[in-house]
Amino acid sequence: MDVDTFEHLSPVLVRPPNGDVQQSAFYGAWLEPEGLLVTGYQCDMLCLGQSVIATRYSFAGIPQWGFETLPNGISAGNAIASTTHGTILIAATMKEGGTTHGFLFGRESAEQAFAPVVFPGAGSSSATSVVVGPYDWPFGGGNVTMGGVPQGYVLRLHP
Repeated sequence: MDVDTFEHLSPVLVRPPNGDVQQSAFYGAWLEPEGLLVTGYQCDMLCLGQSVIATRYSFAGIPQWGFETLPNGISAGNAIASTTHGTILIAATMKEGGTTHGFLFGRESAEQAFAPVVFPGAGSSSATSVVVGPYDWPFGGGNVTMGGVPQGYVLRLHP
């Protein structure tokens, strides 16, 4: 969008309905040299089962690849980042049983499966941010519940 005129500039990225998937939302984005990474969720019309999604779009607005988890009660990708070596990281919150848990998903290439890191503790947690720091060090943040008390939580992932 042009900040002076508020005119929409092309391309506008829209995830269209596809089969049973009728709703979606993007919550996080990360700019890369070859395009834009986005993450969020998708679900059917009733939104009874949500999936974490991630997509890389070219600057022309064309999807290059995508990732989605299996549908779950409540799931959303909250933030996404990548390293200079191409490792992609997603901070997500997913409901398992009656409890929400924070997950950090990461993979090194488009062909590799995402490996999850679960935030600790039996109580609820969420992963709300991910960032790549100096020396390509990946960090994830959110909160965990320990002893019934919610606490801020940041971890550094080792490759």
